[in-house]
Amino acid sequence: MASAVISWYISSQFSKVHHDLRSNRFSEEIIRVILTFVLFTFIHTSFLFFLRTTINFRAAFLAVYICVSIPVLVLIKYVLRKYLHSTFYRGELLEKIILIGSTPAARDFYYTIKNHAYYGYKCIGFLDDEISENVQEEFESIIDKLILEQPIQYVLGVAHFYGLTFSVNPSVLIPRPETEELVDWIIKTAKNSPDLTPLLDIGTGSGCIAISLKANLPHAEMYALDTSSAALAVTAENAVLNATEVKLIHADIRNFKDEQRYGLIVSNPPYVRELEKDSMHAQVLAHEPHLALFVSNEDPLVFYKAIADFALINLLANGFLFFEINEYLGDETVSMLKDKGFTNVELRKDMQGKDRMIKAGRTC
Repeated sequence: MASAVISWYISSQFSKVHHDLRSNRFSEEIIRVILTFVLFTFIHTSFLFFLRTTINFRAAFLAVYICVSIPVLVLIKYVLRKYLHSTFYRGELLEKIILIGSTPAARDFYYTIKNHAYYGYKCIGFLDDEISENVQEEFESIIDKLILEQPIQYVLGVAHFYGLTFSVNPSVLIPRPETEELVDWIIKTAKNSPDLTPLLDIGTGSGCIAISLKANLPHAEMYALDTSSAALAVTAENAVLNATEVKLIHADIRNFKDEQRYGLIVSNPPYVRELEKDSMHAQVLAHEPHLALFVSNEDPLVFYKAIADFALINLLANGFLFFEINEYLGDETVSMLKDKGFTNVELRKDMQGKDRMIKAGRTC
């Protein structure tokens, strides 16, 4: 077994020279492993031959050794490679690059990198023609910001969410994929209950939730509330950008009084506790608005309680309340809603298996 491990290690080192040039077809991998393994098996066999006086082995042992080791090595390398490929395709371990050039070679290189993520690079742009001095200066400015680890969404000023394009800047959070799952849940619920209108998005930020809902539920009346006037300005811009009508409310939900009744209320309020800062990405801490992210350790559900109290008064009978939540506070949030009288409280996990969304009903 030790000999097989040594063979695999030497073979893998031997083949590294050609790693960036060879294709990834499994058949070629088999041939390469067999050839290199035969070479080093010959070396091992010669070594064992000279040690035959101290080691008693038969020809059958060598045959079994070769027959078993080759498929095992092929399987190991194939599994490892598949794991690395899946990691790269999920966007992990990728170095992001932008290519400039108008030559056929540059274009070929771009498509090679783009179509082979396992090389470890991800092309985020390609400029096919020669660029002017002004464009070059703008391009260099973008690169400088990326070097400083500013989020690319802020650098470019746009983010994509639920099939739509949104303008973003540091006054609003960058939309997350988990929130798309919440929006999808709401849309499916609302389509099964067409009388769930109007809708209210509390803490709207960029307006990604409100605008995505309006775009997919065009007959629903949509309201969006935020305490930040800068955030509401971004929401207004995005409503125009996506040709949707959203009514804006500038208020703090903790002391907001409203005579309007809503069929559905949704919120993705601040929910990250101060104690969780150390586990967050430095890029988020440095550039995204803390007001929209963090709550105190002592009362992390402060906004959820305020929104729940508002919903008890302003939610229509048989209406729904939706939340995006802190993954560590799912049970606490469910208990709070039940204690306040909400029914059919449902907790769902996100695509990563973390508690992330809640739907609660109001029957009276």
